Amino acid sequence: MIERRVDLGAPVGGDQQEKEIYVIADMSSVWVELIASTPDLALLKEGDSIAIEDTAHAKAVGKTIFISPMVTKETRTTRVIVSLDNADGRWRPGSFITAFIPVDRRAVGLLLPRSSLQTVDGKPTAFVRTPEGFEARSVQTGGMTEEAVEVVAGLKPGEIVAVLNTFVLKSELGKAKADE
Repeated sequence: MIERRVDLGAPVGGDQQEKEIYVIADMSSVWVELIASTPDLALLKEGDSIAIEDTAHAKAVGKTIFISPMVTKETRTTRVIVSLDNADGRWRPGSFITAFIPVDRRAVGLLLPRSSLQTVDGKPTAFVRTPEGFEARSVQTGGMTEEAVEVVAGLKPGEIVAVLNTFVLKSELGKAKADE
């Protein structure tokens, strides 16, 4: 609604109460209010980029503009405000969102999808392409996310490794060991 007509002297609130007739807002930028737990506060700082996703999987990146100095004593949480560009009007106040807060930023030498590693004899193992097929090779892992794992030893950059169907390769390896 962009217009509402009111007669002079007509009540707009109930029981002589004040009532808003219009709210005018600049929606070209919106604020996303997040709640951070006390342990997570050490990972956050003003100016950080935060990825935001809505329930329809639209994504955007905003900047942290405020971290409250107060911790709520009942919940031990703190308010964090992220400013998000909304020039296209995609983001609506009151919508549910998911925020992705980076907790560790560092360069890694070799990063593989988690699906590329299997546990063989209790060790993380990658399957490296050879002229004969694939060779199982134990690797040493470092940091990991939900999707990827850092390999710190056991592989060289440029080697081709299997990233899909590695469970099948592990099963074939198990069959070969059983036949010996």
